[in-house]
Amino acid sequence: MMLWNIEKLRGKYSFKDYMELSHRLNYQMLAPDQDLLNYMHWKQIKFLDEYQFDLFSKMAYDSGIHYEDVKKETTIVHFAGMKPWEGEYFHYDIEQLWWDYARLTPFYTELMEEFIYNCINNPLVGDTLYSLTCDKKNLAAELNKSTAVCQKLLHMLEGNQ
Repeated sequence: MMLWNIEKLRGKYSFKDYMELSHRLNYQMLAPDQDLLNYMHWKQIKFLDEYQFDLFSKMAYDSGIHYEDVKKETTIVHFAGMKPWEGEYFHYDIEQLWWDYARLTPFYTELMEEFIYNCINNPLVGDTLYSLTCDKKNLAAELNKSTAVCQKLLHMLEGNQ
């Protein structure tokens, strides 16, 4: 997240400055908008607590942070990549925060209906569950084979004593 004093920025920098920097960097940037701003202004940065002011929702969830934690302790949540309103993905509880705010808009019903439609018509969940079920069966069969081998070895060792 970046906060800018636009008036001060416009007095010191122009579009041409950013384009010249882009040329000097040979246009080799992964995220040109962010990279140019970060490179141009690296001496003018004040870092803030990312947990409070720019929490990446999926990374937070994967780290064991959940909806109630975020609701109490985070000011800005960044839904990078997968979006809470898109039905084509697996979802997680931190996304509820986005839906809490969506509920306050006149578009909530439309957003929810589209989301539900996309979830229902998306084979991702069903395909993944089927694949996991097959994997579970295969792993159980391999475990049974390994158990049988271990039991044979144990009987052989007991017979040699």
